[in-house]
Amino acid sequence: SEEISTYLFVLLSLLGSAIAAKRGAHLGLTLVTERVGAKAARILGIISMIFSTAFSALICYYGVFMAINQVTLATQLPECIFGSFVPIGALFMTIRFGQNLYRLIAGKEIAKEDVVADALEAAKEEENKEGGAE
Repeated sequence: SEEISTYLFVLLSLLGSAIAAKRGAHLGLTLVTERVGAKAARILGIISMIFSTAFSALICYYGVFMAINQVTLATQLPECIFGSFVPIGALFMTIRFGQNLYRLIAGKEIAKEDVVADALEAAKEEENKEGGAE
């Protein structure tokens, strides 16, 4: 069970990264982009997305070769069953980063969602409704 949970954690992490890329929620150092103009910030964003797309594509490519002709230690199942989680997750990340790159090149903004802030705001609204009903 430890081995399977480890592989599922890898899958969950990579799919979570793909979702974060879709939402524009990846951590970023805005120290530089907040101090430059809009055009320079866009160029820096494009460079960042190029590197992100290339990195996730490399993970996908090399992840395919990671699991060929091996078996897992504990369960003795073919490694390709669980090893496929790495290239599958990286493929989704590559697609999302590629979409963000395309949007930046086209002059559009990357959709940024702040899920935590939205949840806190919804909780405050719910609290205000409950407080007003009493």
